[in-house]
Amino acid sequence: MKSFFDNLEENIARTGRSVIGVFPTEDEPDRNPPNGWFQYSIGNTLKGYPELLVIGFHDNGWLINMVSKRMIENKWTPPDGEKIDLGGKYPILAVHASPLVKERFTIQAGEYLCRHYDVIQLVVPDQRGRFPGEKGCAEPYSKVRVFRRSAIH
Repeated sequence: MKSFFDNLEENIARTGRSVIGVFPTEDEPDRNPPNGWFQYSIGNTLKGYPELLVIGFHDNGWLINMVSKRMIENKWTPPDGEKIDLGGKYPILAVHASPLVKERFTIQAGEYLCRHYDVIQLVVPDQRGRFPGEKGCAEPYSKVRVFRRSAIH
């Protein structure tokens, strides 16, 4: 039987990254959205790029994979506050995350990488293109915590 880290290494070797998802389970049924559900990458750091984190909602692995692939192929790291057009109605927001996300969210990345790594939080807008903290941002999007490196919101 393969270990968690064996599977992780296999995914990284095959695709350049692995995406870890944390969602409600039978053991933790109260893991409520939006802040109790999250996904993050492990592997970008090995190529010199930040890991990616999406807090809230389910099934955003495609988003992480798309941005990660774009970063590596274009040798590009989105600047803090960059709005990234992925072809949808509205862009997503890239936020250079505070070190707190490593303690709360990307724990397995730290265990696997055993080195310094940065994290960019990808923030998804509501149905009108508004982000958490902006006036009129609809729930549940407005409830997603954004962990900015400069200040925690």
